[in-house]
Amino acid sequence: MKILLFTQHYPPDIGAQAARMKALVKAALDKDHKVTIITGEPNRYNTENKIRYEKIEKKINLEIYRIRVREHKDIFWKRSINYVSFMINSLICALKLKGEKYDVVITTSPPITAAVTAFVFAYFKRLNFVLEVRDLWPDTLVQLNVFKNKVIISFLKYVERTLYKNAKLITIVSDGFKKHIAEKGITEDKIYTFTNGIDGEFILPDSDIKIKNILRKKYKIPGNKTIVSYVGNVGISQNLETVIGSLEKIENDVTFLIIGEGLEKRRLLRLVRERHLESKILFIDALPRDKIKDIYRLSDILFLQLKDLIIFNRTIPSKIFEYLGSGLPIIYGLNGIAANILKDSGNGIKIKQENSEDLATAIRTIKIKYDFYLIWAKKGKEFVAKYYMRDKIMQDYIEAIESLIRK
Repeated sequence: MKILLFTQHYPPDIGAQAARMKALVKAALDKDHKVTIITGEPNRYNTENKIRYEKIEKKINLEIYRIRVREHKDIFWKRSINYVSFMINSLICALKLKGEKYDVVITTSPPITAAVTAFVFAYFKRLNFVLEVRDLWPDTLVQLNVFKNKVIISFLKYVERTLYKNAKLITIVSDGFKKHIAEKGITEDKIYTFTNGIDGEFILPDSDIKIKNILRKKYKIPGNKTIVSYVGNVGISQNLETVIGSLEKIENDVTFLIIGEGLEKRRLLRLVRERHLESKILFIDALPRDKIKDIYRLSDILFLQLKDLIIFNRTIPSKIFEYLGSGLPIIYGLNGIAANILKDSGNGIKIKQENSEDLATAIRTIKIKYDFYLIWAKKGKEFVAKYYMRDKIMQDYIEAIESLIRK
């Protein structure tokens, strides 16, 4: 099978999309399929200045074409230009590929712009089109009030329906997406769920105090503090102002780490300065995946949340699997499917979303009974290793595509 994959982010670029696509490609290569990838040059959060890469890579059964795109910035209109530049340049790149006859075109969304390119190419080349949906665009952006113009919203929903209708196979990362897509007039028999999961390297050994202290020195983090960490996108969806509110209520022996980038980071930094909380919180720029393991090793507690919106009840943040693999207690402000996964794992404390008082109380509770919550965190690590290993999920994903091609 010959696969053409459109993905805006792919390693050595960082982020959940890049990690998931790398795992999918590995599963395809393990079955001797040939994969051609069209992706952007690494530019997410200025990583192009920190990592080395080749614009064109050619290996056995694998070709990667990294195309020039506008810089990925944490300003909405600049990010939109980044998405559109990839949409246009990736189509130009695909049209320049000569001599290959592909069996299937795969793309992952968001951003929906990358999916548009893949659909257009597949449509005119009369190829099987597989659409992966990792988030429900544009509905999420509408509920977040990012898009308010009714004309733009109607157009984006038309694009969304067109993509769903023309995809031979739709893959989703959460069962909660299935009903939403089916309501667009799409038959459920072409919708398959392949959740995110955890790579084996992120099933971490039990906490080691020596390693913890070494890493804290490396990142200039006080060794005598309880470290609560958030790793991921610093965006509107997460509303991390909740963290800042909790720090006004919590004791001085707690330090909060926020690792990542996003549209809200500048505002949060300003709030920290205005409220004189610099001694209680540390922002660290987005890190490559191998460095993220260091953050888990130096932390005591992990935190995540999504805004209290109905659409997020269907969502499973990809970071919950790595959080579980860390073996650390988790505080989570989630409802719906993601909350149920964490409840089933036995790890952590569920709090009200966007509630600073609840977050502060949960931190105190875990601090007081840390050994108790650590035992349950270890059970959570066993849970994620049993049910959510990414290599197995991706093998099933490739088998579904193989079945499509055989029809």
